[in-house]
Amino acid sequence: MPTADAMAAGAPIVTIKFARAHVSYDRVLYAALSQALASQPHARSTWSAWHPRAATLPRSSSRRNSASATHRRLHSMTEMGVPATRMDTSSSTDPAIAASEVRVYVR
Repeated sequence: MPTADAMAAGAPIVTIKFARAHVSYDRVLYAALSQALASQPHARSTWSAWHPRAATLPRSSSRRNSASATHRRLHSMTEMGVPATRMDTSSSTDPAIAASEVRVYVR
């Protein structure tokens, strides 16, 4: 779980790795957000998607899949009490990782 030191250092409060098709992340995300927001109730959260390399799927399919996944995770965070006005998103590639992952930051 996140610590005040980790949050102060800019570390993600949770990293969710999508190495398989169906990843259950709600419980770990809820626990991390609850703890982080208890210590910083008015903080902003940033949902950062990282992918191993540029998608090999056709662009339209890749965008559609990414948009759908983003919507589901942001919806989860909203249900957990994080106002949409205090959420940011980003997406990038990192060839050093083996599978897509999401890093959630609270600032």
